[in-house]
Amino acid sequence: MRFMSFSVEGVASYGLVVGKGVYDLGARIGDVLPDLRSYLEAQAAGILAPLKPSKEADYKLSEVTFEPVIANPGKILCVGLNYADHAAESG
Repeated sequence: MRFMSFSVEGVASYGLVVGKGVYDLGARIGDVLPDLRSYLEAQAAGILAPLKPSKEADYKLSEVTFEPVIANPGKILCVGLNYADHAAESG
């Protein structure tokens, strides 16, 4: 499964990529689980049964604007100098 966060006409949502389209999970359960992070946490905790999306997409990929997959991460890790040659090159 490929998850994504997206917006359509300025309205944010999340869902699954189905073929060349998007199955909108947010439209179906967004009142209970408002974003992809909360959906994945509920699924990992066993609170939410895995969904079996229909093969019909709600939107074409060309109709949506891609958003950061997890809009509210718990932490962000960054690597500034990821190998010795680069560190030496940077001084």
